[in-house]
Amino acid sequence: MNRGWRLGRDRRGAVMVELALALPVLLILLIGFTEAYLYVRAAVALERVAFDMANLIARRTLICRATSTSDPNSINTYLTTVAPLSAQPLDLAASGEVIASGVVYDSASAGAVVRWQAVSPYTLSGIASGVGNVGGKATLAGGIVPTSGGDTVIVVEAFHSHDWLSGLRQLLPTLPTATTLKRTAYFRGRVASLATLNTAATNPACPD
Repeated sequence: MNRGWRLGRDRRGAVMVELALALPVLLILLIGFTEAYLYVRAAVALERVAFDMANLIARRTLICRATSTSDPNSINTYLTTVAPLSAQPLDLAASGEVIASGVVYDSASAGAVVRWQAVSPYTLSGIASGVGNVGGKATLAGGIVPTSGGDTVIVVEAFHSHDWLSGLRQLLPTLPTATTLKRTAYFRGRVASLATLNTAATNPACPD
């Protein structure tokens, strides 16, 4: 009887058993918190890209279609230089896309149309602008409508392919796959009309 009483009171190994039971739950919580953080970080970075680009473009008096990646009048500067810097730590060039559009008032239809559009040279495929195509009717957020000739709304759409649980997918192929995040920013042209995307041939102030 004395030996049985001692065995019943022996707690050696109980902590290991409890840890083995709790460890899967702790791992699930850790993975969940990590994925939530990465998702929010990606969404915030995209918001920053769209805001920064639209804000900077809207401050210009001239915007040009040019190859320069440093001239402030070149739309390419914002697509290939500003966007990746604003997106850090996201690798926007590897898994993203940016579309900048100039929307103006059309007197014939008394509505907004897409006058010009520029797309970043990134690799994310299957991306289309939610604003519309050049020459077509523009779809804008409520209350953001150009109201007169020359009034320009700059719209920047930033996209990123967010991969869920990529490290575990080799073990569990049924896990959720990548989803495309999108953030959009709208700014009216502040100083001058940006209704035209110029070139060096049409405006000598444009870079090559």
